[in-house]
Order: sequence, then structure tokens, then C-alpha cells
Amino acid sequence: TYNSARSLQRLLIQLALGEEPAGGMEVVVVDDGSSDHTAGVVEALGARYIWKENGGTASARDRGWREAVGEHVIFFDDDTLPARDAVVLLDEALSHADGVGARFVGEPDDTMIGRYTHEDSLIDHRVIGGSVRWLITGAAGFRRAALEDVGGFDLGFSFAGEDVDLSIRLLERGYRLALEPRAVVRHYHRAHCKQLFETCYRYG
Repeated sequence: TYNSARSLQRLLIQLALGEEPAGGMEVVVVDDGSSDHTAGVVEALGARYIWKENGGTASARDRGWREAVGEHVIFFDDDTLPARDAVVLLDEALSHADGVGARFVGEPDDTMIGRYTHEDSLIDHRVIGGSVRWLITGAAGFRRAALEDVGGFDLGFSFAGEDVDLSIRLLERGYRLALEPRAVVRHYHRAHCKQLFETCYRYG
């Protein structure tokens, strides 16, 4: 997370109200050098807080999974809102796949930019011919063993693309990627043209 205390708070409350896997659940928040009240939000809601100097999404995600203790690692961006059973469903799906993506649902969907983002699948996993080509780590889980085998995220990706790169390297090593459509995660799509242009620019 980065300077998004309000949306992070919404996510952490939802996770606290949600179902937990049989083996329990640890919530780790990596603060990528925020200057807002992110630390206070995390402390108030009882998650584990890790601060690091600002380095971008790849370095934050990589720090997070390495600090976590579970054999299954599930990532959520701070602008997502998982359904109460989403974590359990993703965790169960990892019993037959090495990486699994949740189903993104746009929220809210009443703006032109938000509807475009959803219809264009700009924020979504990539499936071609029934095969998952890459997972978007805004709402996806991976087996720790698979992450360790490929060396985690490439820290050269500062603002975008780290999840596509990770997925490609996993597939090249023979790992299986899948989707779990029952695991619904609402994503607060960009609502303004400037935000959309910034996303497209980062995605190249």
C-alpha cells in the first residue's frame, strides 16, 4: 500500500469480518513509504505492519510474501474488497494449482471510465484459449514453494508488470495457473480520465 489509508482500512475491516482457512490466517501489510496515517490504520486493526522505503509494487509484494509465514500466500491490493469467503476459496484452490486468481468485479460501475475499465478487462487476469497466461496480483494466491523456486518478483518492475513477469516465469517452469470464479473480489476502478491514462501509461 502507498498513501491509501482510507481504502486500506476498508480492506482490513473486510478481511477481519471474513472467513478464515482451516489453518488460520496472517494479515501482512507492506507500507511502501507512505506519508499518511497508514501505520495507525494497520495498528488499530491488528494486522502485521512492515514499513519500507518507497520502491514500487514489485519490491512491496516481494517483501510481503517473504515476511509471511504461510505456505499459501494471497495478495490483495488496497483498492479491492474481497467477499467474505474469498480467502478460503483461494486457499482451497491452491490445493490443485500453483497460482490462482480471484474474479474481479468492478465497484462502483456507474462511471464511464469505470465501465470501460471493466469491459476492456484492463484490471483482470489474462486467459487465452482456456489457458491462464498471467494472473493480476491485485487479487491472487500462490504456493510459497513456487514463489521460492522462481525467485519471487523481479524488482526491476517498479510500477506495473511484475505480476505478468512472475506468471510467465512460473509457466516456463511448468507450474499451473488457474482461476477461481467463486472467489469474488470487488475492485474500485479508476473513475477519472487522468487515472485511466496513468494506468495505461504504466502498463505500456
